[in-house]
Amino acid sequence: MTQKPLPFTPLNKVEQLQAEAATSIEKRTEFWEELLKSEVYVVSEEIDGEEMLFTWQGSGEDACGVFTSQEKIIGAMPADTPYIIINARIILESMANEGLGTFINPRYEPAVRVKSKEIKSMLKGDFHEVVGRNT
Repeated sequence: MTQKPLPFTPLNKVEQLQAEAATSIEKRTEFWEELLKSEVYVVSEEIDGEEMLFTWQGSGEDACGVFTSQEKIIGAMPADTPYIIINARIILESMANEGLGTFINPRYEPAVRVKSKEIKSMLKGDFHEVVGRNT
């Protein structure tokens, strides 16, 4: 049974742009630019005493969850879920280097799925190559 998406109420500029970009292609570049400047909340896990990114495995490419506010990660994940706060550009570079994609605000509607090759394009400033799929 799949979980019903959580309602998405924007709490900051990047979330407002995410909501707008879901229905307006003209807002997508602005959303990606703002996201790269933002601090994000990333689900993590401790493995052998070391903090690691938690990855969702599925068909195709593994992906990490990135949330754009503390309220979003708290609302979507169990209360005891560990997470780190980090600059989006830094964590996305790391994901792309590891061949990981990302879900931006998973469990919310609209969530955005971005593949590692799209992350690489975004980091180069080529936002037109970033499709991002609303999930």
